[in-house]
Amino acid sequence: MNQELNKIWLDVRFSLKEVSKLSRITSFIMNTMNKELVDVKEELARLDDEYVMEVFPFLKMMVPAIDEVTTEEAYRIFGSRRDFDHHRREGNIHPVRGFSRKAKKFWSRAEIYKLKQAERMIMKVV
Repeated sequence: MNQELNKIWLDVRFSLKEVSKLSRITSFIMNTMNKELVDVKEELARLDDEYVMEVFPFLKMMVPAIDEVTTEEAYRIFGSRRDFDHHRREGNIHPVRGFSRKAKKFWSRAEIYKLKQAERMIMKVV
């Protein structure tokens, strides 16, 4: 009986977390609907990474251009140029546009955030 109550309580707590997560996502998306792309990118830069990872898939569906970032912006998102270049050389990050040598390269914001999240998870284990 006690184990059943614990399971029900865990299910309720999990569903409450999901509801609060969905409400945060919808409020962010509703606030950014009428803004320019530059304003939305600036707002994403101010948010913490975990929140961006929650919101980003929905924003990417609405505005696909929000995923593309320049190399300088990718350095800023990643934290340092050295770490970004290391992952680029290892093949963990690939350009989305600008494949020729002299073309300006654009990178996937989602790919950068996923890589940062994976690094953080590895650091917790180690």
